[in-house]
Amino acid sequence: MSDHDIRLIATDLDGTFLGEKSRLIPQNGSAFQLAHNQGIQTAIASGRLAAVGRGMALALGLESCHIIGLNGAQIYPVPFGENARETAFPDALRDTCFDVISHYGCLYNVYTSRAVYTNQRMTAEREAQFRSSFINCGVEAHISSDAFERSVHQPCLKLLFKPGGDEAAYRQARQEISALGGVYITASGAGISEIMPAGISKASAVRALAQGLGIRMDQVMCFGDYDNNVEMLSACGVSVAMGNASPAAREAAKYITADHRDAGVALAVSAMLDGTLERLRK
Repeated sequence: MSDHDIRLIATDLDGTFLGEKSRLIPQNGSAFQLAHNQGIQTAIASGRLAAVGRGMALALGLESCHIIGLNGAQIYPVPFGENARETAFPDALRDTCFDVISHYGCLYNVYTSRAVYTNQRMTAEREAQFRSSFINCGVEAHISSDAFERSVHQPCLKLLFKPGGDEAAYRQARQEISALGGVYITASGAGISEIMPAGISKASAVRALAQGLGIRMDQVMCFGDYDNNVEMLSACGVSVAMGNASPAAREAAKYITADHRDAGVALAVSAMLDGTLERLRK
């Protein structure tokens, strides 16, 4: 029996709930289903579009899973409901961020509710892989040198940018955007920056979801592997970093589980349910 009064489990996807090359791990899905069967709510909290997270949850049979997408810019309070709570950039702030990204020659993605626009140069194989991640989930993928201009007719929920070949220029762009008011900037990988409207993060979204469900943050268990999960790991009562986690994520977490390739989420959820989680404490 668990020593922790956990009422909600939230997990990142890439590098956490998913295996290598974004492979679905059945053991993680089974652990989430077991938790749900014991009355515990579950949620995916990802930087990916909510529609993509929903597709992955459905593939694992997790119809009861809440979905948080785009680092908190999208929240589905009702599992697989149709009404998402979304937070978009003011157009002027979006344009200012893009002007900096463009000035420094960075590659970028623009995310709207149901589409991603990118100027990233891709091989045929990489493009096929990129497009395959949006198959059967109702998301449009647009690849063009003028991707930003093509996106502006829809509200922008998240911007991602990375070096266009000049690391120093990328770092300068990140510094200038960080100094802007009204934005929250984080990293989802080495050389990958993500920008959301100020106040929007995985932590804020998990907090809002928990509040809506009548759950305290000390009753939330969460999983993450990189810097964009640090705030969430710090906010939750039981925070678990993956064996492959970044130093910042490991520092923020109270527990360390196995590598994402070895179903580390399932290992820790099972340990929480059977009362042996303390063996994973740092």
